[in-house]
Amino acid sequence: MKCYTNRGESVEVPNFVGMSYKEAVRAAKSNDFNIAITDSVYIEGKLPGEVIAQSPKNKSLVKEGRTIYLTIVKNSADMVTLPPLAGS
Repeated sequence: MKCYTNRGESVEVPNFVGMSYKEAVRAAKSNDFNIAITDSVYIEGKLPGEVIAQSPKNKSLVKEGRTIYLTIVKNSADMVTLPPLAGS
């Protein structure tokens, strides 16, 4: 049985930070990468869906077909339950 691992062959990871999620997916597909969201955080002033971090970092050398993990901006902040206020 033959096995192909593309040993010694690698491609450079593009910079996805600053792209929208949809743009990142298109760019990943054109470079033979997969995309997965690992985290989302709310940042006031940033557009929902904007990529703010990636792993592996841009310019890293990886094999084709590798999954790039993204952190994106979410639509709204988490709801937080506050304790009862004094005097209420």
